[in-house]
Amino acid sequence: LDQRQKKYQATAVLRKKGFQTRDALKEAKSALEAARAALQRVERQLGDTIIRAPFDGILEERLVDVGDYLAIGQDIAKLVDNSPLKISGSIPQNLIGKVKAGDPVAVRFATGETAEASLIYVSVSGNTETRTFRVEAEIPNANSALPSGVSAELRIRYETVDAHFVSPALLSLDTEGQLGIKTVNDANVVEFRPVEIVSSGSNGIWLAGLPPEIRVITQGHGFVEPGQTVVPVDASKPAAIARRAEAAKAKE
Repeated sequence: LDQRQKKYQATAVLRKKGFQTRDALKEAKSALEAARAALQRVERQLGDTIIRAPFDGILEERLVDVGDYLAIGQDIAKLVDNSPLKISGSIPQNLIGKVKAGDPVAVRFATGETAEASLIYVSVSGNTETRTFRVEAEIPNANSALPSGVSAELRIRYETVDAHFVSPALLSLDTEGQLGIKTVNDANVVEFRPVEIVSSGSNGIWLAGLPPEIRVITQGHGFVEPGQTVVPVDASKPAAIARRAEAAKAKE
């Protein structure tokens, strides 16, 4: 570039004195611009030999060693940026209209850790095979305290309902095949109450469709029918426990 610069300047001086043609001056200028472009290209290529991460994160894995020959586009390292941490999952199509970006999400990781997140994305097109919609939640995850790549469960609250937590053994079917439980009213008459299973877990199930306070038949519900009058025993009272123990002893 320095050589082309000096030649152009010399040609320009001679042109003013009438000792060089206009075409010679144009050729000198064209050679100068080509040299300048070549220098910029070389500087850019030299800058590409210095590897810079496009974002702040952690160097998880280096895939090459000193002295390796690299092809264009070859992977050389794995960088991880999990702050914030993004969790993705799927929801069934019947719930897609009940969730939206910004909804709070409770996250439970397979490691046992829990965190509060917010929904940042709800897909507008479903999976044609599973008929589910992709959702994404985000956790601040300061200092990368939570690892990435761990399985997690997302709980999105889209509706609040009153529910009772009971053992699934208390469920029964009426003559029409409807799911429900048997209760006792204030007159000690057995009633069948239809229910809806809101959620289930390893220790029991949550049932909706029941009044706030009810007396559920926890023992012997398979031996009574709706409309029958019974003598209920409150299982929570010590006297009732004592009577059951005496009855068991009498049978022995």
